[in-house]
Amino acid sequence: MVIACASAAVAGCLMGAYINLNPFMGDVVLGKALILVILGGMGSMTGIFYAGLLLGALDATLPVFFSGSVAEVIAMGAIIVVLLFRPTGFLGRAIA
Repeated sequence: MVIACASAAVAGCLMGAYINLNPFMGDVVLGKALILVILGGMGSMTGIFYAGLLLGALDATLPVFFSGSVAEVIAMGAIIVVLLFRPTGFLGRAIA
């Protein structure tokens, strides 16, 4: 097991140097995951599913009609509008 872990660590270091890894590679994905949890409602897996469908549809269709940065602004604007009308998310419940 030690030999397997050591060889996996060496392979990871070599591949990281080869494909130019950096510590901030997953920031966009992590940000979108956080947006999905907030938009879907805390603790609601069904709400997160619906939020994923909405965000995926926006991310797939908006760049066809607009440039990349404009598409991101429109998608975030749509999310803000949804949260203005439903602050708890799609299927979240207000905590009293």
